[in-house]
Amino acid sequence: MSLNPFGFIGAGGNISRAILSGILQKDYIKPKNIYIYDLFPEKCEYATKSGVTLCKDEAETAKGCRYLFLCVKPQQMDIVLERISPVLRENHCLVSVAAGITIEHILQKTRKNTKVIRVMPNTPLLLGCGASALCRNDAVTDGEFSEVCEIFRLSGEIETCQEEQMNAVIAVSGSSPAYVFKLAKNVAEEGERLGLPYDASLHLFAQTLIGSAKMLTESGMTADELIQMVCSPGGTTLAALSYFDAHEFDDTIRGGMRQSVQRAEELSRGE
Repeated sequence: MSLNPFGFIGAGGNISRAILSGILQKDYIKPKNIYIYDLFPEKCEYATKSGVTLCKDEAETAKGCRYLFLCVKPQQMDIVLERISPVLRENHCLVSVAAGITIEHILQKTRKNTKVIRVMPNTPLLLGCGASALCRNDAVTDGEFSEVCEIFRLSGEIETCQEEQMNAVIAVSGSSPAYVFKLAKNVAEEGERLGLPYDASLHLFAQTLIGSAKMLTESGMTADELIQMVCSPGGTTLAALSYFDAHEFDDTIRGGMRQSVQRAEELSRGE
């Protein structure tokens, strides 16, 4: 359990809700040590019912905390940094989940010695099975970084990385739940066209995703080896994969990921 006070700006959003839910469900931080703010206070009812403090603005939230989670969209970050900068102290640690916003950008808007941790989480945090990558600047101590890492472990798995790798993380895990949802939608819709009810198709495919993920992480086999396990010469799976290959399935996935990285780079430039 942490005794440090934590603040959350943008507490009504999905990612903030997921982080706070993990904290409150596992009693990692006492509600009295949590300060939150959102432009739409009604979105924070899920947290205020637990006894956390709802603040009137960003500056009040920052004043009350030691760790400040910035759970806002990239386009809102500069306004938030402008509002909290006058009240930041040397021991404040900022935790940003905004895609494309670099540590250097945050330092330029606050001060050169600000402690900053960047995190790229994803929406499965809402169910306690998310994937989050974290990096930090040199001002952040090992103890501070470990404490923030533990927060994200409450809602899933984590990886640490270098900041220059963060845009790749966005393409690999930050955006990829939507890739999976789009694939599931298409599989279920085609299953229905082939005669299987949509709900049954979606249920079967979703369970297949869960099982396949476990095979990737627990079987000790590579992705290529697992593909070969499912394929029989002249069989149905090979027929599907051959069609995917002929229609540039691999290039489509890789191209989409590159577009995700490109957009992250644009956001870092304020575009």
